[in-house]
Amino acid sequence: MAEWKELPIEIKFEEDGLRRLREGTPELQDDAAFQKFRETTLKEELKKDAPLKPAGSY
Repeated sequence: MAEWKELPIEIKFEEDGLRRLREGTPELQDDAAFQKFRETTLKEELKKDAPLKPAGSY
């Protein structure tokens, strides 16, 4: 998990990167556990790595 958190954003959130994370992390093998990971940890990492720009700042 720590290695995944250090990946570049282009790889970290791609389906292939998530698949490799799941395959290499025993606690994410279960479908329910992986779904919970996607809804919690993944969302928090995405907010941290790619925050939304405020309206009007484009």
